[in-house]
Amino acid sequence: MTEVHEAARPLLELQPRHDFFVGIDSDGCAFDTMEIKQKECFTPTTIKYWGLQPVSKYAREAALFVNLYSKWRGINRWPALVMVFDLLREQPEVQARHVVPPEAPRLREFIESGFPQSNDGLRAYMAEHPDSELERGLEWSQAVNAAVADMVHGVPPFPYVRESLEMMQDKADIIVVSATPGEALVREWEEHDIAKYVRVIAGQEMGSKTEHLKLAASGKYAPDHILMIGDAPGDLKAARANNALFYPVNPGHEEESWQRFYEEGFRKFIAGKYAGEYEASLIVEFEKLLPEVPPWKRQEQQREGSATMGLDIQELTTKFCGHVANCRSIRFICSTPAAFESWFRAELVPALTDMGIPEDRVSPDFTYPDSRSKADLCVSTPRGKTVFELKCLVQGADRNKLNSFPGQLDRLYSLTGTYDICQAIVFATFYGYTKAKLERMLAQLFTHSRWQLVGPTPILLDAPLKFAIASAPISKGNES
Repeated sequence: MTEVHEAARPLLELQPRHDFFVGIDSDGCAFDTMEIKQKECFTPTTIKYWGLQPVSKYAREAALFVNLYSKWRGINRWPALVMVFDLLREQPEVQARHVVPPEAPRLREFIESGFPQSNDGLRAYMAEHPDSELERGLEWSQAVNAAVADMVHGVPPFPYVRESLEMMQDKADIIVVSATPGEALVREWEEHDIAKYVRVIAGQEMGSKTEHLKLAASGKYAPDHILMIGDAPGDLKAARANNALFYPVNPGHEEESWQRFYEEGFRKFIAGKYAGEYEASLIVEFEKLLPEVPPWKRQEQQREGSATMGLDIQELTTKFCGHVANCRSIRFICSTPAAFESWFRAELVPALTDMGIPEDRVSPDFTYPDSRSKADLCVSTPRGKTVFELKCLVQGADRNKLNSFPGQLDRLYSLTGTYDICQAIVFATFYGYTKAKLERMLAQLFTHSRWQLVGPTPILLDAPLKFAIASAPISKGNES
């Protein structure tokens, strides 16, 4: 273990030259290397070394979910590996093929041992706990590294990374904070001539990301002068563990994230205007992009949930944001003080289909019983109908709407559980309201005992429009 502590000494000995500190993750954050490493190096090697050829399709799905498309994106390779095994073990298709993924008990013990989760750490652990499973694990990890060295070349940093480094170099001490082996990090940062901007390149040999930040920055800089830039929840966790700020590079939107950091994020950071509402809004946007439940489980839950739980409005919020973010008209919609109910109604349909709801189960043609009024949308489920009401409110031009809205909500709420209506969902947009006023409005309109509420949520962080989704309980039997 002494050798491992020595590897981290450059972090411990780092002394401030500036008042500010910035840690930057590498794979998937500074460099567009996560896709090629996971798809072409990690996943094929995992299938080969762990005998997953008979279920390679499902192994690939599980590996890419864990390492790229989930809240575990960017975690160390060892816990990621056993998580892939665990996900595979649960899949009916894998069970039907009578394939039993490794239990990996010795690897799990290594992960929990406190030894650094690197090849050197594994070798040190194996010196005390020799085992054939650990030998196989080391061979797999070495083969991954060899595949990365052979495959990953010429992949440049994302646009605005170099510009951001140049901007920061005379204002902040910068280090690389990564779970990637140090050799690969040095090679990639030197290949593209950006290693000169950072004081330390810290890989897995120097410990975890949390340890990197603790050794390099904790107690040396004011907490609000420490910023971690990352693309994964583990980066956020490392920042919070050290009472540091976090700037997210959003998966799938990396270039836009770096441009925003270059144009406004760093300036807010050094001006003392980053912490609070600005950082919180970035993190809300970031967390919506990385689910906890894999897609094959979500589809199963949707099939079961449609009959028992109704539509998940948190998932609907995420799907809607993900869909409309790519619409060419979205900036106009979010920046114009006008009501666009028809636009939002149309764009809700792709979000619903992204949730696994067939388009032929969504209709704009449902008339409420004993009324001439129609729902804006209606989704037919095995349990009954989910009806949608849309409302677009604009500050200074919404008096009539606001006066009638509470009564409409009362009537809508009273319909749930009657006339085959199992759930009522309200989709409301709010333009130009202050944060305090919007919070008061939502509290008055959607009392917590009656409605489940998600929001308010921005679609574009720099635009004045926000939206909220509320659901009347699918069952009101427990109300007093």
